[in-house]
Amino acid sequence: MKSLLEIERAINFIELHLHEPLTIRDAAAAAGYSLYHFCRLFNGLTGHSPYDYIMRRRLSEAAKALVENRRTVTEVALDFQFNSPETFSRAYFKLFGQLPHVTKQNRHLGGMILKARITLEYLEHIGVRQPLVAEMIQLPAFCLTGIVTRDPATCSEQRLLHNALLGKNRQNPEDCYAVYFEPVDQDSIGGAVLIGSVTKRRVATPDIMVEKAFPAQAYARFIHKGCRTKLNLTFAFILQTWLPKSGCRWGAPYILAGYASRESLLEDNGDAGEFTVLVPLKACVN
Repeated sequence: MKSLLEIERAINFIELHLHEPLTIRDAAAAAGYSLYHFCRLFNGLTGHSPYDYIMRRRLSEAAKALVENRRTVTEVALDFQFNSPETFSRAYFKLFGQLPHVTKQNRHLGGMILKARITLEYLEHIGVRQPLVAEMIQLPAFCLTGIVTRDPATCSEQRLLHNALLGKNRQNPEDCYAVYFEPVDQDSIGGAVLIGSVTKRRVATPDIMVEKAFPAQAYARFIHKGCRTKLNLTFAFILQTWLPKSGCRWGAPYILAGYASRESLLEDNGDAGEFTVLVPLKACVN
């Protein structure tokens, strides 16, 4: 725990100096470590080198600045310590796949995956409680029938789904999923969530239920251990850290979380909970 607090202190130092000259040695000194030990520890706990984290955070905050205010691309580049707009544009395109002026013209982030500030809660989740390891799998096409909600913890909707689709001799619990659409925010899981069950044929369902088809596709499978409310931290690690390093591209703007049992569909089992997380992939470079 001590090392987490020291890395958090370094992260706080970095965040305070995103607009100022900053060296890795400065961050190491803030944590109280030698440069060599700091780099090893930081990378091991966050999944990023200190330099990579600083660059991703500066570029992510720069993207917000391009959308939220009227400063020029050059002004934003210099504000975040890039020595020229050309250097800024190259780094920006490498991370986001579009040039800064395109973001500015669009005036929205359009599903761009920004690197969020790493918090102590995030460090505890991905660095201590559960190492997140990907397994590449291929799934055939399937269809989910369920309920679209803004709150997957709403018991009344979950119980309705349970009674309609997961009654005795209906469906296996491993065929139950929550589909989170555009889950790119580390602080919370917003947007629509489809709670549903795999159906191989049409079944009689209440009018409020919907069906969504998913194509045959490659997925990266992870195991999330812990309560459902921490899924956003797992999603953040997958999209912001694992995906950029994997050589793969996000295949569609959603993530599926599979329930381990009927009980987990209806109740949050706290730290004892377990979910299968499936991330659709478009292409991977070995």
